[in-house]
Amino acid sequence: MIITKIILLAITAALLCYYLKSINSNLFLPALLVSGIVILNYSIDYILAVSSYFTKLFESLKIDSSVFILLLKVCVIGYAIEFSAGLIEDLGIKNLSDKLIFVGKILLLSMSLPIFNSLFDLMLNFIN
Repeated sequence: MIITKIILLAITAALLCYYLKSINSNLFLPALLVSGIVILNYSIDYILAVSSYFTKLFESLKIDSSVFILLLKVCVIGYAIEFSAGLIEDLGIKNLSDKLIFVGKILLLSMSLPIFNSLFDLMLNFIN
């Protein structure tokens, strides 16, 4: 199973990063970043499958594609912020990580306002 490979890869990467941090702290950050990118690389196929599913769903429901694109952007930004905040927290800068998450939530809220507007319009159409 792919999840088993990802978990084993993450554990191996964590042990390697921990070992590199104790030996040479200059190698810790590059090892951490490469580990995160390799782990994310395993999920690309699943991300594309989810995107394809939602594209077909929105086409069958005849919903404007701009709503789907905006929804996809919101999801990607949310995951990117969470991943970045985790990396920053791993470096021991929890304060900055918390601020990044806060700013990310504000950004996601502001980006999702057109989605709320579309939902309200859709509900008004159903009521009328």
